Amino acid sequence: MMKTECAKRQQEEKMDRSVTVSDGHCSHDEKDPVLTLDFKKKRIRLFKHTMTMIGNPDYVQILVNPKTSVIMFQRCSEDDCSAHKVYWNSLKDKKQCCELYSKGFLEALYYNFFPHEEECSYRVYGTSEYMKGRVIFDLNNRIKLADAEA
Repeated sequence: MMKTECAKRQQEEKMDRSVTVSDGHCSHDEKDPVLTLDFKKKRIRLFKHTMTMIGNPDYVQILVNPKTSVIMFQRCSEDDCSAHKVYWNSLKDKKQCCELYSKGFLEALYYNFFPHEEECSYRVYGTSEYMKGRVIFDLNNRIKLADAEA
C-alpha cells in the first residue's frame, strides 16, 4: 500500500513540475530543485528545498557525467569515500541555501562545460528522484544570472 501511495505522489509531482524554454528564458515550477554555480566565488549553492528533496541528508555525493553534461547530488552515508558532510547547524533560519566551496571542482566544471562563457553565476533547475535520494541538473539548461541575483 505504501509503495503505491509513494509512486502516485511521485507521478503527481512530475506532472506538477514543468520546465519550458521560450525566447531564451526558462520558466519553472517553484518546486523544482535549484542549483547555483558561482564561478567568481568558486561556490555551489543548493537551496534548502532542494536538500529536502533528497531527504535532508547528513552526507551527499556529487557526481558529474561529462558526456551528458549532468551533475547529480545524491544522499549517501558517511562511509562513502566521496561523501561531503552537510553542516546543517550553519543553515540558520535566515540562510536559504547550502554552500559548497571548492576552487578545484568549480574550475574543472568551468573549463569542461563553460569554456567560452563569462566567468559569472549560473542557475540550473533540475529534477528530483526522492525515492532514490538524488537531484539531477542538466548543465546545458543553465541560466546566466546578473551579479545581484547570485
